[in-house]
Amino acid sequence: MIQQLLRYHQSQPHFVRVKAPLQSERIPVAGLLGGIALTLGTPANAEVRPIGSAYQLLMPSTQMVPRQKDGINAKDALIELKMTSDLTWSQIARLLGVSRTRVHSWTEGGKIRGNNQAKIQDLLEQVRSMADLPKFKIRNALIGRTSTIDRGVGPLLISDNTPPRHRQNRLIGSLTTE
Repeated sequence: MIQQLLRYHQSQPHFVRVKAPLQSERIPVAGLLGGIALTLGTPANAEVRPIGSAYQLLMPSTQMVPRQKDGINAKDALIELKMTSDLTWSQIARLLGVSRTRVHSWTEGGKIRGNNQAKIQDLLEQVRSMADLPKFKIRNALIGRTSTIDRGVGPLLISDNTPPRHRQNRLIGSLTTE
């Protein structure tokens, strides 16, 4: 048997649920309560260790599941990003550090370099990890808030009670002639 290492990030350090692609159909659930590892499901000899804000789950498995960073379809990944995060093409391009036309080229089947493919995969994994959140919260987490209050922009100055220039000239002229 091969030991498979899974990592799961969660803000609450008391409970973690790990889904692993195993040959059995049961999904292992592991919890950490007061330093005691509790495991339910398959296999029973899993080991859970906290590491910072993440947990490591070491468990026997008959096969390793590759990450598939090299084999993603950029077109499908970009469309999934757009649909699940409610981002515009410009915002996706800014997050990836490329132009909007380059993103459109990729969605039409254009050639993509390995480093950009890795960026798309990482961004897609980040969005998938927030799948339980509403779209606007995913978008805000990725690009920040977009309201004017958060940017510190004050209200526009409509009028400062100063009369227009031609009225000032007439007023000054009428005062000097009298």
